[in-house]
Amino acid sequence: MIRFGCVLAVLVLAAASELAWGNLTSSGRVPTASILSDDLVRVLMAVALAGAVVQALVLGRRISGLEVSCGVALCSAGLILRSIAMIQLDGRYRMSPTFQMDRQRMVTSGCYGRIRHPGYLALIMLILGLCLLISGVAASLWVAPVVVSFVMRIALEEGLLTAEFGDPYRDYQASVPWKIVPHVF
Repeated sequence: MIRFGCVLAVLVLAAASELAWGNLTSSGRVPTASILSDDLVRVLMAVALAGAVVQALVLGRRISGLEVSCGVALCSAGLILRSIAMIQLDGRYRMSPTFQMDRQRMVTSGCYGRIRHPGYLALIMLILGLCLLISGVAASLWVAPVVVSFVMRIALEEGLLTAEFGDPYRDYQASVPWKIVPHVF
């Protein structure tokens, strides 16, 4: 029962941080692909968490202390990294990828100086941690479709950023080659 209390607390904190740091309104036209990307990400994140819950209910497997510890650590680190990334964006974060002609500043320092999309890494850590807390290591498979949706969303965002900033963004891509995980992707 404590485990599910932890899960609920993490979900509330994650939702609160998105509302606190995210600009829910867009200053420009939101491309249809962005809306579809938003929907896909939301659905796959819900499926990952629901899948972990169903798996826990069906299998009834007791998860280990190590799984709980790893889940709590991943959730905590994910929440912290997501908050830092959103603060460093200084108002540029939008729920939907879109052109932001009113905010002509590229963020390339802090965690954005190491990887180009730390917010997505943070969300992957958060979802993986929640799945571990809910149903253990076997539930980590539910995270794979979420990662695929983030890879697709990154391609969309980078297209928008390249169109918005041009050569300076291409230079940034060359100087920070890692999208989500340093030395991996």
